[in-house]
Amino acid sequence: MLLLRAQLFVLSADLCEQVQALVARKHVQQLFAFTAEVIAAHARQTLVMLKATKRSFVERLDFRTSGGFLEGGDSRERSGARGGGPGSVITDFGILAPEPATRELELRALFPEATVEEARAAVGWPLRVAATLDRLEPPAAVELAALRDLHARTREAHARPVHLPA
Repeated sequence: MLLLRAQLFVLSADLCEQVQALVARKHVQQLFAFTAEVIAAHARQTLVMLKATKRSFVERLDFRTSGGFLEGGDSRERSGARGGGPGSVITDFGILAPEPATRELELRALFPEATVEEARAAVGWPLRVAATLDRLEPPAAVELAALRDLHARTREAHARPVHLPA
């Protein structure tokens, strides 16, 4: 809620009233959808992490919760969105980033065991590959240890019952 309140100063009075009405009626799902849109529009940059499948990386969206680069090119700027848009999309095969002119996602880096062919097979459109394709280093031992510790603490936290105030 603190983040939402911090964002309210950039919204119009009408939008502020909509948010306040959602909070008052405890419409949490609508509020989260609304805040996702606001954050995506106003954040300096967003990063997306997603397993790549043809179902999650489609050529054309049926429904858009939060705008990225919309129709490509300068359509984000023309929409009035103040933020910078998605900087990178991290997948299980590598990293995609918007091509500067068209804003279409292109493959910029691959994880050690991944191939361009696997990356192209995982998405639902003809995936472009950057002129310079980087190879990402495998994680260091200290990074793996930190991730394993985080997973263990997360499993432990999820195993505890949640008590909500009345």
